Amino acid sequence: MSSISCIIIPAIVGVICGILGYLIGRMAWNGTEGVRGSTLKAELDACRSHSKSLKASVENLESELAAANLSNAAMLAASKAVQKPKPKPKPKAEPKVAPKTKAAGGKK
Repeated sequence: MSSISCIIIPAIVGVICGILGYLIGRMAWNGTEGVRGSTLKAELDACRSHSKSLKASVENLESELAAANLSNAAMLAASKAVQKPKPKPKPKAEPKVAPKTKAAGGKK
């Protein structure tokens, strides 16, 4: 008999606690739902308006970037068209030979 009571008593206590927890939670939720719901709706509206302003800002920045890319491409094309010609390399001068060396080589 003692083994049956070790199983039945905790089961009955668990069921009673579950029912009481459900009822207390339901009563507590109904009392604060209006305040919490209005707060959440206000936060949601604020987030949506902030999101719209961020989207407008992103679109503005994208258009500025596209304009900057076009002007950079035009400047690059203009700089390639007006490139300075490379200077011609100077001809190499013959090395100066000392007079004794000329005599030794047989040239006068």
